[in-house]
Amino acid sequence: MGENIRGGNVDMDDFIVFKRLGKAPEDYPKDNTLPHVHVAKRMKERGGHTRLGDVIPYIFCLGGDGTSVKTGQADRAFHPDELRKAEGELKIDFEYYIAQQILPPVERLCDPIEGTDRARLAECLGRTFKQALSSF
Repeated sequence: MGENIRGGNVDMDDFIVFKRLGKAPEDYPKDNTLPHVHVAKRMKERGGHTRLGDVIPYIFCLGGDGTSVKTGQADRAFHPDELRKAEGELKIDFEYYIAQQILPPVERLCDPIEGTDRARLAECLGRTFKQALSSF
């Protein structure tokens, strides 16, 4: 699975996270760190319409330096249309999805199975023991 993700063999739509706005985007504090709020505010800045209750789609991309580290989640969240229009300048953060969206539920599912642990599961996904322990 890790190879397929890293190799770009998974459709971009499979990486979309959906989150509902609990209030209008402008009602959130300026320093808000919620990814869907940042995406909703950018949508409004570009002439889109967002309001309380709207479901905002977003995808986590690599930070400006090409890594996942030292960049907040909100700064790395982009609407799928932004990613499509970026013409390769934005790249999906595959490691984030493996470490945060795939490994934790797989770990919970496999917990009762004797002989499995986080390091072994991470290895199966192409991550090292150290990466598994320091996941984001």
